[in-house]
Amino acid sequence: MKSDISEKVIKSFTALIDENGPEYPTKHPMELVKRLAEDCGEVPIVGTLYFVALNGIFTDAMHEDATEEALAEDIQRKCSFNKAFAVELAGICMQVYSKQHLAGLKGKCGSSFEELCGLDEWAFSWNGETEWHSGGGYVTCTGEGTASLKVRGRKKLEAAIAKLMPSYEYASVDQLEESISKELRKQLDDQFEEYCTEDDYYEPVAEDFEFEYYLTDFCKDMGIEVIDTDYDGEISDYELEHY
Repeated sequence: MKSDISEKVIKSFTALIDENGPEYPTKHPMELVKRLAEDCGEVPIVGTLYFVALNGIFTDAMHEDATEEALAEDIQRKCSFNKAFAVELAGICMQVYSKQHLAGLKGKCGSSFEELCGLDEWAFSWNGETEWHSGGGYVTCTGEGTASLKVRGRKKLEAAIAKLMPSYEYASVDQLEESISKELRKQLDDQFEEYCTEDDYYEPVAEDFEFEYYLTDFCKDMGIEVIDTDYDGEISDYELEHY
């Protein structure tokens, strides 16, 4: 019988695999342990999974002929854990990497990306804020934009998102949209900062920031079309610096 903490680790571990793919623990063992610790607490069994990953046990668990007994022996030999602990860890591995779970992941692989590419459109929003300083005072510049986006260049987007999310094949549509939006927001933030602080002597006109132009330019590089946009910008009253 598995302990309550083992069951909790299995549930959290399985969710991470569903989100990031079966090779995630082997490629990112420290991140795995950190995220499991956030969900399950900093218990010994979570920390030991780092050594299990480093010794290739998760890769072994994906083999067609993997057994709990053989994994337990490998864990005991490679990680120097006692037999009871090795058996518990092997049980976790076999449940997370069960044949049924792996088959489900294989069927899911890439389906969300295909769904995203088939959407008529999806909503994007951005809020920017920065300050322009001059003459011992400053104004706060804000910008707010929304847009409808659609995938036009599948290969371009796939290449771009693979850099943003190496395990994008296993992400949900919402996660893909958020990853793309996060990158676009970052680029708009940088451009808004540059626009508002470019001139040291004249206050910027935040409402003239060319949101549609820059968003379209950034989206073009990712194979995305901007269908329509809405933007509003403003600046605060001039205020003296407080030292």
